Amino acid sequence: MLVRLGLSEYICEMADLLADLRAATKHIHEHLETLPYHLALIKGELPKVSALCYLRALATLHAPLESALRSPNSSELSDLFGSCGPKLPAILADLKTLHDPEGVPSPSLTGAAAAAYSFANLIITRLNDPFYLAGVLYVLEGSQSGGIQLKQLYAQVLGVQPDDLTYFGFYGNQTHSKWRSFTEKLAALHPTREQTASVIAAAMTSFESIETILRALYPYSDNDLVFHVSALNPEAGDHPVPQAPKELKFALRAGQRAWKKYDYLEKRFGERGRRFTTSDSCWLVALSQLSPEATTQSLKWLRKVLASRGIPTVILESHLREIQNEMKADGPSSLTIASYDGFLAALESERNSSFDSEMLAAVIHKYDAAFKSAPGEKVDHAAELIVSAWLDRKTGVPEALSSLQKWLTDTNVFSPNWVNVVEEIVVALDAIEVRV
Repeated sequence: MLVRLGLSEYICEMADLLADLRAATKHIHEHLETLPYHLALIKGELPKVSALCYLRALATLHAPLESALRSPNSSELSDLFGSCGPKLPAILADLKTLHDPEGVPSPSLTGAAAAAYSFANLIITRLNDPFYLAGVLYVLEGSQSGGIQLKQLYAQVLGVQPDDLTYFGFYGNQTHSKWRSFTEKLAALHPTREQTASVIAAAMTSFESIETILRALYPYSDNDLVFHVSALNPEAGDHPVPQAPKELKFALRAGQRAWKKYDYLEKRFGERGRRFTTSDSCWLVALSQLSPEATTQSLKWLRKVLASRGIPTVILESHLREIQNEMKADGPSSLTIASYDGFLAALESERNSSFDSEMLAAVIHKYDAAFKSAPGEKVDHAAELIVSAWLDRKTGVPEALSSLQKWLTDTNVFSPNWVNVVEEIVVALDAIEVRV
């Protein structure tokens, strides 16, 4: 591991941030270049999986960092952050290029995935410290200078043409001018001693984390290869996914059908939402290996999380039934079809015991027609979604309806007629008497 020296050794009385950063990290580049990963890459002997999992690790790091750089908390350094192009879309594009045409990701090197997740978690804990984020960015932006030189080598080990890769050499022939501009903006900050310490600590932690990742990437053993959620969604965290390829395949198929059923998901949450639907589908399948009681408790937790974020329970319920259909069609496996039954039965009982189901169905039918006749942008199943969110609010998720309603009444997206129908259906639902 890298030797962390006291920050006081690098911070002079009149802080010069760029000089302090260079002093603190001047030996680290040489050290990283002696690692087996780098030596194998230079020789053209690095296994494809090592380079592929390096991209996956980078996606895991860039996802929270770039999200933080767009937040109001980073406004103090907005000029610096604004000079850096977002790399996550480029990394995801490269991973898509390298993806198996059947849609099933190759196994990941678990140690590298865990190290990337650990560092991403640290970044998340420092979102309110823009100078810490600047230190991380100093390392990742600096890597582009080497990336443009290594692009040909990465293309070779990954089995693609250099032009097929967009992350390595992201800035192309502007790489050196971009780096010079970045360092000039960094040098112009004139931070306090405490802020300088934060930048340097972040830079050194970043280098140490990258070293941990590279050591886990090469050399490795077959036991290090597992299916990991980061291969599907770099923002999903570290939750379990099925390890049997057959089960992973039908989790992906069920997720795709669940995504397509409600166009609301794509219209509101876009490509990021699709990634979460995919990773959630794999987690839901993995849940079915637990006891029915544990599965039910986990699903209750997920229901509240999703409903509070504008994803009504009817979407989760539909997703679970898609998975069950896949289980039935795919034949015997280690999974239990009945694992979701307790949760699904509880939802059914909740609706039937507290609300007039026939009246709710009539409301959906009536307002479906009204939504279809409204001009302009539309969302399929809007009445069903609103009723489900209304039920979620009535049964313990206070913000469920408001989260959905706010988006569905955005006048920048929807016509006044549509917005009126949304408001009318909510009034109609509130008028329904709850059974005591």
